[in-house]
Amino acid sequence: MTSRTSHGQSRRGRTLLKCVICALGIAWTPAFNVTEGKRRSMVVSFFSLLPSTAMAAMDPKQQVTAAMQKLEDLCDPEYYKKVASGGGDNIRREVGTVGVTSPLFDVDKAFKALAEEAEDPEAYVELLERFTKGITRADADAYSSIFSMNSAAATSPQVYIDKAFEELKVAKAAARELTNMLKL
Repeated sequence: MTSRTSHGQSRRGRTLLKCVICALGIAWTPAFNVTEGKRRSMVVSFFSLLPSTAMAAMDPKQQVTAAMQKLEDLCDPEYYKKVASGGGDNIRREVGTVGVTSPLFDVDKAFKALAEEAEDPEAYVELLERFTKGITRADADAYSSIFSMNSAAATSPQVYIDKAFEELKVAKAAARELTNMLKL
């Protein structure tokens, strides 16, 4: 399994390198007409995707460590208050369910890749499910906060934002146990 993963990563790395080389060639070409200018703006858009590509190419242990730090930050009431002031989508962006720049984006795949290193695989899988449920529920609550005032129930968005915070605490506790099992 390790060889398949490393082969896939090196293949992804080669593809990324080809894209970057091509984009650099386009970006540094002098723009003499409107078509060239449009092409250059596409390259700028391309480069805005690079942080997500870097996250996807990150080593699973590094991603898990970064995700744990992000959860620590999100469970800090002051930090969460700042994030929540941007609304439900901002919470979802930090949780990794909107956009791809958060270290929590696809972190479950990183945890699954490290499952072989756990001493008790059964307990590890149960904790991973608890972690995933916490993230999923936090995402659902943050999403609900966006539309809560428009529904017939007219629940305050703050109710859902608070629920999302509690679910993040559940996810953090599970992630902490997972990282302890992995000795990270």
